[in-house]
Amino acid sequence: MEKCDITANNFFHYGTDAGVPAAMSELEQCYGEGIGVEKDLSMAVELVKRSVAGNDPLGYALYSYYNIHGHNVAVNTSLGFKLAKKASENNLALGSLARCYAYGIGVEHNPSEDF
Repeated sequence: MEKCDITANNFFHYGTDAGVPAAMSELEQCYGEGIGVEKDLSMAVELVKRSVAGNDPLGYALYSYYNIHGHNVAVNTSLGFKLAKKASENNLALGSLARCYAYGIGVEHNPSEDF
């Protein structure tokens, strides 16, 4: 387990308990990487799903990555594309969205939408 600013980790827990989607996305990264907590991939997936349900832009970007690359979930490129598109509305995951179009990941290849 890597060292983590215990205060920040506590705030992520408090925020998650209070239902703050952005805190859930941050805490997901702690559980996904084992930073400040024991690594728990099932908890990371649960947290990122909750952050997406709360409409958190970072949650969309993280869960997009999960689905496109099969990170802790089964590969679902169609869902990954939709999540990247939603994240890009908030200027997150623009590169991921461009790669989806460029390589036809979850969407038909469209050269006019490439990088």
